[in-house]
Amino acid sequence: MATPVLCAWRGGANGRELRMRKHTLQTLLPHPNVYRQIPEDCLASFADALREKRESVPEYAKVAFQAAYATAVQAARASCRATVSYASVLDLQGVGIRSCAGDQHFSADGVIKLLACFEEDSDDLMKHGLLLVCDNWGVLHAPCAKSRCQLFMR
Repeated sequence: MATPVLCAWRGGANGRELRMRKHTLQTLLPHPNVYRQIPEDCLASFADALREKRESVPEYAKVAFQAAYATAVQAARASCRATVSYASVLDLQGVGIRSCAGDQHFSADGVIKLLACFEEDSDDLMKHGLLLVCDNWGVLHAPCAKSRCQLFMR
């Protein structure tokens, strides 16, 4: 888990500067799924208890949170097999909110699909923004390792 991993990419003002950052393997592994070891018949009560422990969403994130939560709830209602539904929302200044939903097997938790909505040569992804991953109980989650890698590269 402490194995060093060197990440390199081109960035800077002109996009050509070589940049590097060292991580440990543990920081790049997927964020643990809090629902993974919970039996399906106990999942709803566990998620409700987890939701009760959450802090209130800061004012600047409320619109994005409401969009993510509504998308996740809608996905949960539409799905007949998924117990947990997730929604990823990207809120970029001047661009607006884009969202994507999926179930617990949605390995890239929507982030990669959201990033794919933007043109490769678009400057939109360089704008300040907010990324949220939310489940149908209103609990926020960290993006998975694949998603973090894509965000890091962009």
